[in-house]
Amino acid sequence: MIQDIVPPERKHTVHKGTVKSTVHKKELQAPAAQHTARAAKKHVDAPVLTTVSHALHHEQRPEEKSVVEYHDEIIERPQTAIIENLYADHEVVSPKVAVELPKVNSDGGVYPYNKVSSEYRSPVAKPSWKFPETSNWSGKFGGWVPWVLIPIVLIVGGVILMNHFGGATVLLIPKHDTLPIPQNEAFIALKNPEGSALGFSVMKVTLDDTREVNATGTKTVTAKASGKIVIYNEQTAPQRLIKNTRFESPTGKIYRISDSINVPKAVVKAGKTTPGTIEIVAYADEAGPEYNSAPTDFTVPGLKNTPQAKKVYGRSNGPVAGGASGTTKSVSDQELKQAGEDLRVSLETKLRTKARSDLAPTQIAYDQGIIVSLDDPKLSTQQTSSSDKAVVSESGTLYMVVFDRAMLSKTVAKALVPTYNGEDIVMQNIESLMMTMPKISGETLITADKLDFMLSGTPALVWQIDEQRIRKELIGVQKTNFNLILSQYTNIERAKASIQPIWKSTFPTEEKSIVVKLVDEIPN
Repeated sequence: MIQDIVPPERKHTVHKGTVKSTVHKKELQAPAAQHTARAAKKHVDAPVLTTVSHALHHEQRPEEKSVVEYHDEIIERPQTAIIENLYADHEVVSPKVAVELPKVNSDGGVYPYNKVSSEYRSPVAKPSWKFPETSNWSGKFGGWVPWVLIPIVLIVGGVILMNHFGGATVLLIPKHDTLPIPQNEAFIALKNPEGSALGFSVMKVTLDDTREVNATGTKTVTAKASGKIVIYNEQTAPQRLIKNTRFESPTGKIYRISDSINVPKAVVKAGKTTPGTIEIVAYADEAGPEYNSAPTDFTVPGLKNTPQAKKVYGRSNGPVAGGASGTTKSVSDQELKQAGEDLRVSLETKLRTKARSDLAPTQIAYDQGIIVSLDDPKLSTQQTSSSDKAVVSESGTLYMVVFDRAMLSKTVAKALVPTYNGEDIVMQNIESLMMTMPKISGETLITADKLDFMLSGTPALVWQIDEQRIRKELIGVQKTNFNLILSQYTNIERAKASIQPIWKSTFPTEEKSIVVKLVDEIPN
């Protein structure tokens, strides 16, 4: 019984905690018969209770006194408190013993005790339990293993990643120079250059423009249509055409030239034949609007049934117009003059804009190398917006000297830099130069084989670098050989290389891992 373990007349404190048993106050006033029964019960279970008592009190100090407190509340399972204190006191588990625990009914009576099997800790036996072992490492090395392994793994992983994603960066400053062009420095360009000689070509643009003016009346006119024709010669010898040579359109209309001409010979280069050309004005054989036509092709009837028939031909450069017969509108001289001045300004602007837009990115042309030829204004037969209006038309042709940017840069570098050996070079301010050439007509410029001109300004020359070639030469090379390799490039002024990770002494073995950058300045 609990009362036998902790009798009411004694106060007892269990080691590391006090066991407080609470029994209903009515039990204190129970009859003597109940105490007699309890004594008998105690006598029967004495051996078991003695064992428990020993387990409870083996560390009790003499000065400690047992304490039993009585309260109005009933502990639901008093054996739980006893067992928890027993586990807290001792280190090992003793064999199972039976403990009789009381149950108290609602009116304060005590039911017969029930046998409950529990485990108690023995004050003598050594511990029979331990923490579960998850691995041999935890038993041998304790908790310091992760603190050592994790940094090692991180370091090794970082090294592997840096080696995998490492590379090299090469900074290069190209050789550059800025030198003024001496005064009266003459240059020569050829229509058909060979080797490193500078070549030139002539771009030709023809446009028409019109203005509507007030008509002052009508007049009877008789006029022949006319237009510009480009004559082509595919022979390797020049072709002479005499005055009044006929040109026939697909509709059978005949046009003639007013002067004798020599059509230049064709040029054969790399197996490709470039016909010789010349532009002339052809006039209709008769007056009348029926000779007006859109751009068309022409044959030369005089060469019919000869080998030259298919090698010499013409093609109009713009419409053939001006043919009239009968009554037409008239305008005052003042109106015609004012219309002509307006047409010249707008037409030349259109011609220059058109020519500039037709330039390829690799070409360069200067305003001083442009020749503009404008015809006189004349009345047109075009439809007007009202019956009291007339149309004035004007034609214009632009001739523009065109150079290749790279070849012009090399030609200037050759003239200014004594040590220049034909390396790839770029003139950064090539558009800022000024060009001067003799005053010649557009037709003369087209037929010329050589052009003498001068340039003025201060070219900024920058040598070009083959970045891919440098990357290939640095693959797998020791960093100590970097300067030796780059010293072979005369177009490099300064260079610097960095390799990642920093402990590597050789450049990567893959070209894509080497980055070459062209810069204006290299940081220290």
